[in-house]
Amino acid sequence: MRRAGRVAGALGLLAAPVLAGCAGSSGPPGSPGLAATSMRPAPAGLSATLSQDRLDADAHRITASIRNDSAHPMRIGQVALAAAQFTPAAPTTWNMTLPAHDELDLWFGYGNPVCPAGAGAPAPSMPALDLTLGSGDTAGAAAPTRLPVTGDVLVGELAADGCAEHAVAVAVDITYGPAWRRTRIDGLPALVGELQLTRGTARGQVTVTDYQGSPVYQLLALPPARLPQVALPAAAATERLPVVIRVGRCDSHGLTEAKRLFAWRVYVRIGAGPEQKGNLEPPDELRARVHALLADCGTRPVAG
Repeated sequence: MRRAGRVAGALGLLAAPVLAGCAGSSGPPGSPGLAATSMRPAPAGLSATLSQDRLDADAHRITASIRNDSAHPMRIGQVALAAAQFTPAAPTTWNMTLPAHDELDLWFGYGNPVCPAGAGAPAPSMPALDLTLGSGDTAGAAAPTRLPVTGDVLVGELAADGCAEHAVAVAVDITYGPAWRRTRIDGLPALVGELQLTRGTARGQVTVTDYQGSPVYQLLALPPARLPQVALPAAAATERLPVVIRVGRCDSHGLTEAKRLFAWRVYVRIGAGPEQKGNLEPPDELRARVHALLADCGTRPVAG
């Protein structure tokens, strides 16, 4: 197996879209670069499975393990996701040969989830890969080809998570305040500041049940407050919630193992409803201040 998708800077990945919210309608699935031409069925022996590791998640992309069990090599030009649960995204260009009885890992970007009105996840639908596929091991004529990905659950899970986070963002806007003060909590470097909550479509009180930071940087309620705590009373349109951002571990092993330093989440309950997960990744300006905390550990800041 060759992992072409793990090669740094490989072959011109087009800029992946940022998950900014749900689209209002799906339209026909497919990529902008490949949808204009009718697709031919995938040849016998070609199959794919989809996965997403932490690096993929940070880059808003998916990796396809494409297998060729035929007796002939195939040439893969472009790869894109075709799924009713997501808006189309531009294809990723690879121009690589997939030998007979071999496998390639190729990544590609994907669009925004297509969310139903109100709450809930998109309807289940089998995804596919749209490819430009040629024969042999040299560049030449390539035909647009659609390869179904049978048995996949990843695309549905990503769409459900995206729609759940979008529903929280519509119900209550949660942002970081502008003022942050350096301190130490339990002997570890920390910043004290606040979250700002603004009511959207939420009805009733909004309760924060938990925060999810990372092993290196923890997001916590400011003591003596404890979770869960009412963050937005039923009659309030806005509220401020004091929080702490603290270095969780200063050792080099913790930094080496940390893959997603700022994939932070907040868990909320609106009224008597179920717990829901929202996105709470900090803006770049705050990330820089958080990285500076590591100077108190004697550790050089890392990118994240």
